Amino acid sequence: MASITLAKFRLVSQLSTEMLSTESAIQALCSGTRVARRITGREFGHAIEFAEQITGTTDVKIQIYGHHLPSSGTVLVGGTGIAGLTGLLPYTVIDQNSIRIAGVTLSTRVTVGIVCPKITAMARVTDQVAVLSPGPIARVSQLRIRIGNMLVAGGPFPDSTIAPTDSWYIDTSEPSWKGEVEIFTNTTLYKRVAGMINPVKQRSRREVQATFYSGCLLGIPEDLETAIATISAEIAKDPSGAFQSENYDYYSYQRMDPAMVAKLPTSAVATLFSYRSLAR
Repeated sequence: MASITLAKFRLVSQLSTEMLSTESAIQALCSGTRVARRITGREFGHAIEFAEQITGTTDVKIQIYGHHLPSSGTVLVGGTGIAGLTGLLPYTVIDQNSIRIAGVTLSTRVTVGIVCPKITAMARVTDQVAVLSPGPIARVSQLRIRIGNMLVAGGPFPDSTIAPTDSWYIDTSEPSWKGEVEIFTNTTLYKRVAGMINPVKQRSRREVQATFYSGCLLGIPEDLETAIATISAEIAKDPSGAFQSENYDYYSYQRMDPAMVAKLPTSAVATLFSYRSLAR
């Protein structure tokens, strides 16, 4: 859940281990990340604290605080500078703060990188474009397009609707904050209306189901890191503990208490809103 490292948090907040314990700092950092995700509506990815060899194995432990990942699956890893620890990697959860990657041998301890979680989401197609959220989109692995008689809101997507990769495109050379996927196949629905000669186009009726990886694979922007660290510091100093007891996960639709928002540093909140506007 933490999108920046503990070292970055301590550097910005100036809260040493004597002033704030590691456990409390991690809690504040994870809460600050949740607040940032709530305000921006974005998933930034999990910052790697470190990755190290598990003694006597060819497995690697990646420390990412409060990740909330499923017990097993696949993540997209970037920024480590290690070939074996880059790209789509299968994992298993060790605990709430670490995961295990099998079949990797490290010659040194790694202390940089981002882990992007896998997300499945629905989107409407309008004028051949589907907008995926939350972003930024690091990689899209699969699209399914609802077609023909399967156009039923909320209905299942049969396996036969998987769109081939040459029928859609998304640019991920830079963080794709807008999450716009170009759909090259015909996604326009034509509906004949009684009394009309020509059919009516209903461009917004098509739907896609996307499986993608979200996060700043190339590194979280420095101003965003600073904003998250600043907010986390305010949370750590909050005597009521209200922020740390609330649930601000990106998939929650509950709204933040205005009194809580009022406690946050204005400059940090302004930075977060600027990233929210990138996808609007």
